[in-house]
Amino acid sequence: MLLSNKQARSARVHLGLNQENVGKAIGVHKQQLSRFEKGHQELSTKNLNKLTKFFEERGLEFLENNGLREKHSYVKNYLGKEGFKMFMDDVYEVASHEGGDICIFNSKPELWYEWLTREWYEDVHAARMKKLGDKIRIRIIVQKDEDLLILNSAEHRYYPKALHNEKIFYIYGSNSAYLSFANNNVEIRVFKQKEFADIHRELFELSWDHSEHIN
Repeated sequence: MLLSNKQARSARVHLGLNQENVGKAIGVHKQQLSRFEKGHQELSTKNLNKLTKFFEERGLEFLENNGLREKHSYVKNYLGKEGFKMFMDDVYEVASHEGGDICIFNSKPELWYEWLTREWYEDVHAARMKKLGDKIRIRIIVQKDEDLLILNSAEHRYYPKALHNEKIFYIYGSNSAYLSFANNNVEIRVFKQKEFADIHRELFELSWDHSEHIN
């Protein structure tokens, strides 16, 4: 979840930072941050994602009812179009450093074009992933009879439509992510724990083995 103005102030004070420090880190003037903390001004979704990420990377977790605590496990959240791009940037960064299998289940390619734009996806993300070559292997399970297969460097297989829903899961490196497209928004939660990723890979392998090859 993205933080509230009260959580932003609590997190900053908890870490012993001033508004100028935090503002410079996320590209926001300290006066704008001050107005946000007081509830006098909203931040854009892009800047709110940056602010949330800034505090999460320093070991904090945001809870319901303006709660705040230090994290015991590493969870990252992304929201909206800018958050989706930040998630794809993370996928690339992890893939470029760790390599290995990237597994996507219940993929709906048209949603990538809708939220990221076809131009950005093909010219930026798909192009940089292709350059990683044999360092990575990408496998994607899509709905039966899906015609739009947008990542040419990936292996695709079909799964029955009846077993698909609005939730998508994505495994890359030591991370597993859940993507939800609902209420005209996209929300992504990433669990940066190798144990979770390993379990989800095993489940993906079972699905892959029982999926239909695409001719």
